[in-house]
Parts: sequence; structure tokens; C-alpha cells
Amino acid sequence: MNRLRQVCLSADVLAAVEEGCEQATTELDSERRAGGGLPPGPVTNPGQKALAAALCPDQGDWLWFVTTDPEHRITKFTEGESEFVRYREELNTYLGTR
Repeated sequence: MNRLRQVCLSADVLAAVEEGCEQATTELDSERRAGGGLPPGPVTNPGQKALAAALCPDQGDWLWFVTTDPEHRITKFTEGESEFVRYREELNTYLGTR
């Protein structure tokens, strides 16, 4: 919620879900941002842990997050864009070795 107050939501998970979609990316971007940056509906069905985290989130001023190691479920959160870029590079390195 921190980022929604400051900047438009541009979650990579949305791009990953849309990758297999036949619609033009610009159409999807426009549709996704029509509601202030939020997708028009759920991206997928959340699990029990995700629901619990949404109801009782950890306190922090994070603006970005990246799952840097999906196999081990390591997700890193940050307040700074430069650190976000480093985390994204970690993910790209991880994906390049798979």
C-alpha cells in the first residue's frame, strides 16, 4: 500500500501473467492503469499465507519487492529504487543460471 500512495503500481507479476496473452501490451497497460494502477481484478487466487499477510502486514516503508530466488522463496523488500534495481539484477542472474 505504501507505493500506491506515491507512484503508479507496475508489478512484474502482471507482466508475467500477461506474457501468454494475445492482447497488445499497450491495451493491457492502459486497462491495468485505468483504476489508478491497480489491475481490474485479482491476478490469481491468493493462498492462506498471502491472505494472513494482507490482513496483518509487517510494518515498513517498502516501495518495491523482488523475489530474487523463487526456488527458495526469497523475496527482498526495499524503500530505494537503486536497491530494487540490484535485487532485480539478482533475479535476472538467478534466471540466467536455470
